Amino acid sequence: MKVGLVQTNPQDNVDQNLREAREGVQRAAAEGAQVVVLPEMFSFMGDDQFRSQYADRLSEGVFSQLSEWAKEFSVTLVGGSHGEKPGELKAASAAERIFNTSQCFSAEGKVLNTYRKLHLFNLRSRSGQTEFRESDVYLMGEPPQVCFELPVEKELWKAMTLICYDLRFPEIIRRSSQGDDVPDVLFFPSAFTQRTGQAHWEPLLRARAIENQCFVVACNQTGRFSGGKKSNYGHSMVVSPWGEVLLDLGPEVSVGVCQLEKRAIDEARAQIPALSNRVL
Repeated sequence: MKVGLVQTNPQDNVDQNLREAREGVQRAAAEGAQVVVLPEMFSFMGDDQFRSQYADRLSEGVFSQLSEWAKEFSVTLVGGSHGEKPGELKAASAAERIFNTSQCFSAEGKVLNTYRKLHLFNLRSRSGQTEFRESDVYLMGEPPQVCFELPVEKELWKAMTLICYDLRFPEIIRRSSQGDDVPDVLFFPSAFTQRTGQAHWEPLLRARAIENQCFVVACNQTGRFSGGKKSNYGHSMVVSPWGEVLLDLGPEVSVGVCQLEKRAIDEARAQIPALSNRVL
């Protein structure tokens, strides 16, 4: 499976963000990617008070455009994430909370998976000041129940999508992975911050790959946003089941493509049968 990562620096201009994301998907497809991954909240990065205004219901707005891009470029598209209006709401306003939702679309534009971010990121500075408080903006999702099937040519991959802060909670993967239903690939659309990314991003990604003996594909935002007040780390990565970093996009806006070989999963699990040796 050839996977493409589209690392962007979204701002508060939704139309511009969508143009840049679409161009990235197009470029990844042109470079041979069969599966393309976008970052968390690639569609809007601005003040929290405006996020709900740009949210959509599933199958509408940005979610509909993602489906169209998958069809247009004949790729499976892990559509980063976008704000989702809860179904019972008639209209969004700054006072209403939304879901942080990731959908995966087949090359025919059909929904393969829907995941709503479970763990909400609330970060304080070293002095105790609030830097991020996602729980003021977002509703909590639910853990994935099983892996979803990701067909790529003649191979069928077991996949799971989690979002950013979920990376710090390995139990969500083990809770959802029972018996033979263990992921071959974990997707992490992210907006990992500069401060936490420098310290924790690569170690956490490698840990999730090693302990689950699977590929980890993590597409992160990069650069400054909110008028330069905040910044994300970039360094979107692909990590092998043995914990090797196969691709690192660094800090710049960029697109990268990486080949994933399923035999690497079998080799890692054969050498160290940790998954079959689990007691708990």
